[in-house]
Amino acid sequence: MTNLVRYKPAQVDAFLDGLAVDRRDDVKLRLKGGVISAVIKRADGRVQTATKMLDAPFERRTDCDSSGMSPAQRRKVVKRLAKEGHRQTAIADLVGVSQATVSLDLKKR
Repeated sequence: MTNLVRYKPAQVDAFLDGLAVDRRDDVKLRLKGGVISAVIKRADGRVQTATKMLDAPFERRTDCDSSGMSPAQRRKVVKRLAKEGHRQTAIADLVGVSQATVSLDLKKR
């Protein structure tokens, strides 16, 4: 929590307010090195991620509806993200599956 002391609480509050989290959503927050990120597994099956640098004008958001994806489509997405250099745990967060599922998807041809 000491990292939060360096930043204005309003910056963190604005980030969290912009996520529009519902009480049924599963949220994972992380603050490291001035970068706050959230992985939100929505109750409707969508997975959204948000990343913001608290001391620079950088923000990134992703949205993935894995409930509407076939296993073949998911494997294609997983393989593309892996090829771009993403780690398995990061891919799992982005797609809304477990790291083990990502590992299996990468092994399938």
